Amino acid sequence: MNSSLIVLVSVALIALAGAICWRSFGKRSDRPAASDLRKDLEELKAQQKDFAEAGIRSNTEAYDRGRERLASLRTQIYSLNGKFHGEPESRPHKALAEVETLSARLEENVRNIRTVSASVAQRAQERLTRQIQRLKARVLLVLAEAKANDARAAALEQRLTEAEECLDEAMDLVRRASDDLASEPEYQSLMDNLSRASREVGLCLRAHAQSTVSKMDRMLAENDRLLRRLEAEETHVAEKST
Repeated sequence: MNSSLIVLVSVALIALAGAICWRSFGKRSDRPAASDLRKDLEELKAQQKDFAEAGIRSNTEAYDRGRERLASLRTQIYSLNGKFHGEPESRPHKALAEVETLSARLEENVRNIRTVSASVAQRAQERLTRQIQRLKARVLLVLAEAKANDARAAALEQRLTEAEECLDEAMDLVRRASDDLASEPEYQSLMDNLSRASREVGLCLRAHAQSTVSKMDRMLAENDRLLRRLEAEETHVAEKST
């Protein structure tokens, strides 16, 4: 249930309330207008309650899915600790901090879900869902960066089978990140550049071309550029919310 639907239903309920009042007060004086009005208003209040409960259920289900995604991201980030040695400024460390921040915000939103209006609750849920989606893409790209570096190291040592396997994993992670960013047009140009660079690496590696390592460096540079953009956006969002 999106915010525009909430607004439309709210307007419809207000219009219905106006119609109820007009109908009740416009009746002939020999009809029990006050009793009819009370009954109609009770029915309206029941409809409003049902609508509000439906919105709460929808938001609660979305938050449950958000919890599952954040738990999965936390597990994926922990798998990288050995590669980055827990460096405080490393991308996995920063992504993990973002997971914890969004987890705390999610729980706060859940606690407030019955104390704010339906439209406010819906907007908060949609905003958080988008942040989780972008963070998921970031984590996938960090994983892709690690796999691409493994592929580069293997290629330098002419372990080409291992390099191809690592590159295939990196390319799959890039494709999954692309799916997560499909609804974010501001990242599409950078995503397209990364996808193109990763395909070129695959072609060079399979042809055992001498330019393979330089193509990998370009893929890593494009990956870094997209990650920097995503990180900058999350920093901007965090600053706005404080």
